[in-house]
Amino acid sequence: MVGILVKGYTVNLFYVLLLLMSFTISYFLSFTLWMVINIFTIKLTGVKEKFWLNTLIKITIIAGIIYLIDFLGTFLVGRDLPHVLAVLLLSIAITYFFVRFSLEFLTKTFMQKDAGNLSQKYTSKNLNYKNKFLLQSKLETIHFFRDQVFKEQSFFFIILLVIVICLYYYLDLVNFTMIYSVVINFGLKEIILLLPLSIGIHFRKYKEAIYTLNVGKYHYFLSRIFFIYILNCLTYFLFITISYFLTGMEVFGILETFIIIGFVTMVSTMVSFVIEITELNKIYILIFLLLVVNIFDILIKQLFNNQILVQFTYISLSVIMFLIIETIYLRRPILK
Repeated sequence: MVGILVKGYTVNLFYVLLLLMSFTISYFLSFTLWMVINIFTIKLTGVKEKFWLNTLIKITIIAGIIYLIDFLGTFLVGRDLPHVLAVLLLSIAITYFFVRFSLEFLTKTFMQKDAGNLSQKYTSKNLNYKNKFLLQSKLETIHFFRDQVFKEQSFFFIILLVIVICLYYYLDLVNFTMIYSVVINFGLKEIILLLPLSIGIHFRKYKEAIYTLNVGKYHYFLSRIFFIYILNCLTYFLFITISYFLTGMEVFGILETFIIIGFVTMVSTMVSFVIEITELNKIYILIFLLLVVNIFDILIKQLFNNQILVQFTYISLSVIMFLIIETIYLRRPILK
């Protein structure tokens, strides 16, 4: 929308309101579907944590709903009022069915919450590392696996690849290049921003347990930053490599990309320490970070025409944020 306004195109307010209303309906429909499908999966398998099964069922149902909406839109063109009323009543009945099952899901969830948190069972890990940096990196890896961070982000990674491949065969080169840039700057950066958020979230959640480890702040913090930075670089270049072999799209400026990934990683980490992030506000913080990082990238490139100055600015800000976290949040005597 900002891009359309900047280019000088006129926007009809009615279509903007229609778009916002569609987003709202889609959000509540998706949220209700999520609860209904969870009930179906639990009754079918008897196990709650089935990430890929839940995902495949949701994709199938959402694809069916999209097809049904498209069919109804074609069917209702030129129809009489009784046909429209029949479809409306059918929609109300389906909505009532979904809402009733979602209320059952919420009731069971609240009852389980009142009964107390049920701790999940994990197999013990042998962490016999003499190198403290390797030990802390291993702990962060275990945390990612147990919180299913890798599962969620790998699924999102696959979705982005599918979108890129489908649009490559559907759009012309000019439009595809524009959409591909949007996927890189927003979709792929969402993964890069989400992983560093876990450092601050984990620190706030298990602060007392971390204190008792009495580990050095560089061993604790630097190992996690370096580990997540490597993951972000691997994710980015894996996506670029696969896209190149499938679509032929090339990305230039490898050194600049490494520096920008480091800057984005430090921005996300800084926010995770400054702001208390929960499941309720995480999505809004991610959207805010995406906008801030991309707008800052545009402004800094407009301000400095020299690429060396741009890269120096990114590196300087990353170092400053690292020192702020180390000095304020990891100060003595909290960590040795």
